[in-house]
Amino acid sequence: MFELGAHFARADLLRFEGQGNGIDTDEIKMSRFLALALAYVFLALAFVGLFLPGLPTVPFLLLTAWFAARGSEKLHRWIYDHPKLGKLLADWENRGEISRKVKIAALLMLIVSWMVMYFRVEDAWMISGI
Repeated sequence: MFELGAHFARADLLRFEGQGNGIDTDEIKMSRFLALALAYVFLALAFVGLFLPGLPTVPFLLLTAWFAARGSEKLHRWIYDHPKLGKLLADWENRGEISRKVKIAALLMLIVSWMVMYFRVEDAWMISGI
């Protein structure tokens, strides 16, 4: 357990490049690059999740914020300062929940997508899967 905590402490040191902390700078750059790449991947999935009812947005947004904090301060600040995404993260951080307005919007989008599928699909077996 102590080793796990030491590992996370070491991961937090990745932000401070070249300050004599005993960490190889090549390892820092690779870790930052990997964290930044994953942050952008999860950000893309979060944006897709805004429009697809079956794909959640908030978990991908939380992963984006976590990886951006380790990969890019600029991206991390942008996410929290964003008018829509920042509010989702702030609601999750402060109350541990998604706001009622967002839940209602997601439910309405889900109902609309079900209705579109119901009227567009002609196969009865496909409709029964809905």
